[in-house]
Amino acid sequence: MSLTASVETASDINLLASFLAHGQKIQDLQSHLPVDCIIICASAVLYQAEELFRILQAAPSLTKTVVLCGGNGHSTSLMWDAVAKSSRFSSLGSAVRGKPEARVLEDIMNKYFDIKCFETGDCKLLIEDKSTNCGANALYSRRLLEASGVSALKTCVVIQDPTMALRTIASFEKAYEDLDTRPKFLSCPLFIPQVRLVGSKLEYAVTEVPRKQLWEFERFMELVLGEIPRLRDDGEGYGPNGKGFITHVSIPTEVEDSWARLGTVGLTFLGFGGGSLSGLAFFAWSSDYIIKKKPVEADVIAVAAGLPSAGMKPGYRLSMLIPDVILVPIDLLLYGWTAKFHVHWMVPIMSTTFIEIANMAVFICVSTYLIDAFTVYAASALATNTVVRSVASAVLPLAGQKMYNALGLGWGNSLLAFIALALVPISWILLKYGEPLRKRFEINNP
Repeated sequence: MSLTASVETASDINLLASFLAHGQKIQDLQSHLPVDCIIICASAVLYQAEELFRILQAAPSLTKTVVLCGGNGHSTSLMWDAVAKSSRFSSLGSAVRGKPEARVLEDIMNKYFDIKCFETGDCKLLIEDKSTNCGANALYSRRLLEASGVSALKTCVVIQDPTMALRTIASFEKAYEDLDTRPKFLSCPLFIPQVRLVGSKLEYAVTEVPRKQLWEFERFMELVLGEIPRLRDDGEGYGPNGKGFITHVSIPTEVEDSWARLGTVGLTFLGFGGGSLSGLAFFAWSSDYIIKKKPVEADVIAVAAGLPSAGMKPGYRLSMLIPDVILVPIDLLLYGWTAKFHVHWMVPIMSTTFIEIANMAVFICVSTYLIDAFTVYAASALATNTVVRSVASAVLPLAGQKMYNALGLGWGNSLLAFIALALVPISWILLKYGEPLRKRFEINNP
């Protein structure tokens, strides 16, 4: 995601993050009056669990019931990775992989903390390890609490990833809305993520949490921008008229305005659009130019050698292929690392222009080559090419999100660049050996 690095952008991000965190800092929890229950919804930001367990060690009378909440969801792998990379918890890295999120928290608590209230029975520990989203967190936690004899809740503290705290509280309120006397749910985020402008880049301005324990910045922005639509009361949201997981959430006008400014992505696709048009125009012209020029040159050479005219060869269509396929990995590297380090937004967008120019060039070269090489069977060749490209286009993006979550924009796009670079020799093989191979496996036209 390309954002303009400015004081205004930082201000918009901070406003959204503060709104979504919905609560006080967790340091206030230690001096808080005792509550009936504390529910912690697991996340990849392990610091909040670490801080809660520290507080329970220091203030064992804070609550009578603690629920560790979270099953195996779409982002659980990020939590496993966070444990493996943690300077304190890394010894559990292999042991927790594959476990539900709540069980990961349980392992951390048992190995690294000595919470006496659980041992003496003064505090009940419950494990909810089936839920995979905020709505299920609330529903399954209520069922577990009631099955364990904890039904008359008055106050309950919910600790969640700060970017999802507001929605989580609304989910718990929804889960208990059928009661005449409903519990009071308090959101106590560990911290409120904030950013600042440092030079020409946006960086975290969080002092209480080590930088390496926070989200990748791109992941943080995805969470913040993706959360606002989930709070709306419409068919696309999680509200009463949406999926029915949360109670109504009032979103202030200034929050909507900040979200709209940050979420404006129309220019992001300018590079791809411009590249498509430029590539189509240039390579449509250059392809025809080469096809007219190459046979003439070949005829001159043939006449000088006393040989018959070679005529038009399908391989002429591939003349522009080598520079095009080399351009792709270069542009992927340029895009990935300029986006990673928040270089001015025009640079990564310009790199997408050249990526798309190269894509169009490869597409035109290969398509016209197939038509000339397979003649009357050209339709079948093009259809096969289309099927292969379509299958790849459908399958490969499924791994895209996990790849970028694990590697970030820089190394994620570098991986794609290395793969593209490894495929460059195929173009050279087609140019050098294409004609002998076509003659060896010549297709007999009916």
